[in-house]
Amino acid sequence: MSARLLTIEGVYDGKSIQPLETVKTSKKHRVLITFLDEWDSPDISHRKKEDEITDIPDELVKQLQALASAAGIDDLRSFIVEILEEKIQAEKDKEFVYAVTDEIRAGLTRAGISEEEIIEDFNRFRRALPRE
Repeated sequence: MSARLLTIEGVYDGKSIQPLETVKTSKKHRVLITFLDEWDSPDISHRKKEDEITDIPDELVKQLQALASAAGIDDLRSFIVEILEEKIQAEKDKEFVYAVTDEIRAGLTRAGISEEEIIEDFNRFRRALPRE
């Protein structure tokens, strides 16, 4: 028997066992399956532990904790979730801007307006602005 035992959580759906964590071995092992209690959370039964991020480098965690403290936030997890939500929104906003500029570019191309004409028009506008 191995000197090191590995325990992971899983769900039995009546037909098969689904691990909820990454099995950190590629060797063949004898296992002991223990049924604990009924699974009453079907909304997260499809989620595996490997879908969770648990290996954030220590230095990054320290930086995140410092930022959370400076912002007066005690719950590091909620702080990280907020940061990720902001990043997702920023990416969505960026995609929106790209889509709009692509439409503008296509419209200008259809109208036969060149990049050089746009730059010259902008320079004329800038020169016409009052100087302070």
